[in-house]
Amino acid sequence: MPRSCYIATVTAVVVKSAPSTLEVGTRLDGKWELISTVASGGLATVYEARHRNGLRVAIKRLHPRYLHDARIVERFAREASLANRVPHASIVRVLDNGVDDYGCPFLVLEWAAGPSLEDVRLTRGGTLPWGEVVNLGDQLLNALASAHEARVVHRDVKPANIVVDETKRLRLLDFGLSRAFEDDTVEDALTSVDTVLGTVGFMSPEQAGGRWDLVDERSDLWSAAATLWKLATGQDVHEGETKLSRLAVAAVIPVNNLADRNTGLSAAVLAFFDRALAFGQRDRFQTAEDMRRALLALATSEPNEPRTSTLKRRRWLAPALLVTATSSFALGYVVRPSTIANPLPELAPTISSISMTTPFPASPSVETNQVTDQASPPSRRPDPPALPMAQRASASPAKSTSPQTTKPDPLDKLR
Repeated sequence: MPRSCYIATVTAVVVKSAPSTLEVGTRLDGKWELISTVASGGLATVYEARHRNGLRVAIKRLHPRYLHDARIVERFAREASLANRVPHASIVRVLDNGVDDYGCPFLVLEWAAGPSLEDVRLTRGGTLPWGEVVNLGDQLLNALASAHEARVVHRDVKPANIVVDETKRLRLLDFGLSRAFEDDTVEDALTSVDTVLGTVGFMSPEQAGGRWDLVDERSDLWSAAATLWKLATGQDVHEGETKLSRLAVAAVIPVNNLADRNTGLSAAVLAFFDRALAFGQRDRFQTAEDMRRALLALATSEPNEPRTSTLKRRRWLAPALLVTATSSFALGYVVRPSTIANPLPELAPTISSISMTTPFPASPSVETNQVTDQASPPSRRPDPPALPMAQRASASPAKSTSPQTTKPDPLDKLR
């Protein structure tokens, strides 16, 4: 059925108190029998169904509350045409569409039974081994490459929209937010600037900021990178206590400090994510194939040991500082932190955060590079025994008539 006729049919049907869900056993178009309810999301409910010839399918039915929103009805209808434009085994095809007795449109999709990647991650303890992440990323990026070649951008790539079927094949679902590049006129009417569509945590900066004129293939690649990061680390790309705060951060602040997080990923893998999650589109991978090749090159990358937490580091760092301070006093050296390079640069934030009056022993005045009267040396030799007056005179050195010279400052050697 042509899309225009489909939309006209939806709007022409008289809606009679449509229920939010349909009962098991209900027949749609007289040929699709509902067997069970699979899931219900914000836009639609998905059912397991069977054709009268025995074919097992999934039926996605739009929630009745959206029937009066022409933009959502149009976007729901476009899912069928956009998904079927991508000739790839990992893309779930739409087999049929129609309208039920209550005026709610529905789509008939290939049956792709299996857990979502989010379910897989949670059941496996929150993270997946890097080798599995690479394998899943290979399949995902291969599917996105086909979609982008067909001039289709998914715009809602996330673990919950990706399932692993019974043959261990990855399947990409839900093209409801997709757009075709040549449909710019229609898209402008459906998605205005400042409208936010997608899933918090997996939206690219331009998508989080409602800049739909900038959303393209590279936005999908950013979402794919956020998906792989979640699978590998169990962490969100942007940190925040609420979804709203993470959305605001994603729109204006670049992803940073990945290397400082306790992930156990190697430096090469972190560099991959730094590029894939770059704020600027030009700084990311430009095509899915480029990103896929870079990911496969890291298939054998050995993970690092998880970083020791800051609390554990402080347990040995404070005693170490005390030993260093004691040694400095014993030797009589005065070392200013600004005069030499920090031998432990990665511990600098920890050193400065330890609760101490000063991170180093109190040093003499450093403005003139000379010891002041108030500063006494750390240790002092006992005074020699007093000599008789006659011996004092002979022991006293003759006064020099030459100009007095300043002794070299030992600190000069350290500058």
